[in-house]
This record gives sequence, structure tokens and C-alpha cells, in this order.
Amino acid sequence: PPIGFNVEEGYLVKAPDYGDIVGTLRLVQKEKLSKRSAADELDCSRRTINRALDNPERYGLSSRNSCD
Repeated sequence: PPIGFNVEEGYLVKAPDYGDIVGTLRLVQKEKLSKRSAADELDCSRRTINRALDNPERYGLSSRNSCD
């Protein structure tokens, strides 16, 4: 399953640490935290961070291409 989610009865459900993961992804998106540091903090790979950022709607993030 994607980071921040578990599978229960065949469905993706938010994991207990979902909020922490979204917070970390927001910092990366705002360039206040590196992908490497985020990966270390969340105990995952930079590839996982990239995949999460490639699916902003899953995490309630603004699109990478938006002008904030």
C-alpha cells in the first residue's frame, strides 16, 4: 500500500500516522525539508517520497505544478 495507508478488507484506509506523513510531505513540497530528510524521518526511500508527491490528491496536497 502507499505510504500512510493500510489495507483492510481489500480497501485502503488511512494509517494512524497519516497526519504526520502528510505534514512531512507538505514540508518537502514547500522546499522546507529535503526528500532525503523526509525519507529518513518516515523510514522509507526517496522513491516513496517521490511517488507520494506524484499523487497529491491522495494526501490532500496542492498539485506540484500549481503556483502557490
